[in-house]
This record gives sequence, structure tokens and C-alpha cells, in this order.
Amino acid sequence: MIDNEFYRGAAINLPPELTKLQQDSECVRAHLVSIRGGAMFLSPADAERLHGWLTDGVTPQEIILAIERAAEKRAQQLSKLPLTLAQAKRHLGKPTQSFALDTKNITAHPMSGIAQMLQKKAQSDKDRKTIDTLRTQLLALNKHEKDLVRQAMLLVSHFFIHRWAQLSLPERTALEEQAAHALGDLRALLTPKQLHNAIEERTRAMLREDFPYLSAATILAQVKE
Repeated sequence: MIDNEFYRGAAINLPPELTKLQQDSECVRAHLVSIRGGAMFLSPADAERLHGWLTDGVTPQEIILAIERAAEKRAQQLSKLPLTLAQAKRHLGKPTQSFALDTKNITAHPMSGIAQMLQKKAQSDKDRKTIDTLRTQLLALNKHEKDLVRQAMLLVSHFFIHRWAQLSLPERTALEEQAAHALGDLRALLTPKQLHNAIEERTRAMLREDFPYLSAATILAQVKE
């Protein structure tokens, strides 16, 4: 059983009565929210697009990879529009690069390489308890489960949602100031709401930069090996 203590009751262990389509949808929703921020639900347009993709056989892993690729491009080029599945569509099926993990002296569990990186990070991070919890949870996943990738990605998404929520006011203010500076001249073209959304998305991206090995591409690569 996965411990939810540090995720404020987030549904990491999805109710067994949910259909596979619902479980896949929740996995994508959590990942998009962890990257984009803002509302904790999908827009009607995104919900319809996601339902169409999943019923057409597109896997949640493929969609999540596309979301991450779209987010990376947005960080390089900046955008006035919020991150949506419509913007991720053009990245579906495109090649992606995973983080190069040191696979020496690791156990047979697919998540052991990532767990090693988390263990090292926890030694110097103030939120050590949460990082250790994620490490334990990843290693507790059944390596023979066919939905191992989805389970791991869901854990990681809720980890980042929690990490954002746990920022102190001074920490968040400092990150938001850096994010606003990174937006540069684009700030003058944004409405107050667009600016708020853009700053939050950029701030969340900065939080993820400390954990490059928690990308969907890296998780998928470990399971495929």
C-alpha cells in the first residue's frame, strides 16, 4: 500500500472501481497540473481531447511525454497561452531524451537508479522526508505490474504538486521573482491573469529542474531496459 501522508490525501492509490480509462485520465490530469499549475481540473476542451486520445489507443505515457516536450519548448520560447493538451498534440510521438542514470551497483528494480538519485538529493534538501517517501514508494511498486510506468508517473506528479504547495512564502516569492525576470519583455504583453499563470508555470519548471531524473522519459527508459 502506498503511503499518502505527505501528499495531503492525493489519490495516488486510485480507487479500484475506476475504469482503466478513468485511471489513465487521472494520471494525465495530475501530470499536466503538476507542470502547468492553476486549476486542479482539465478544461472541457482538454477533457474531450484526452478522452478521444485514450479511446483511440494513445497511451497515457505517450501523452505525458508530449506534455513534457511541450513544456520544454515553452521554457525556451515563452508563450502567452497556458499549457494545454492542444499545445502538446504536436509533440505526440516525437523522440525524447531521458536523463542518463548511473546504473552501477543498483538492484533489479526498474526504479532503483532513480531511487539512488533521490537518496543523494535528500541528503542536502530541507524536504528530506518527502523525498525519502517518494523513493520508498517508487521502490515499493510491483516491478511486474503492467501499469508500473503509470503508477510511477502518478507518484512523481503528486510529489511535484506537494513540493509546490509546501513552499514557504519567502521561497515562493523568490522563485516568482526569478520567473518573472525570465519572462522578460513578454510580461508587457500579458493580462494580469496571463502573467500570473505564466509566472506559476515557470516557477514550477524551476522546481522540476532540481529533479531531471524524474521525467517521464527517464521513468519509461528504466522500465524498458
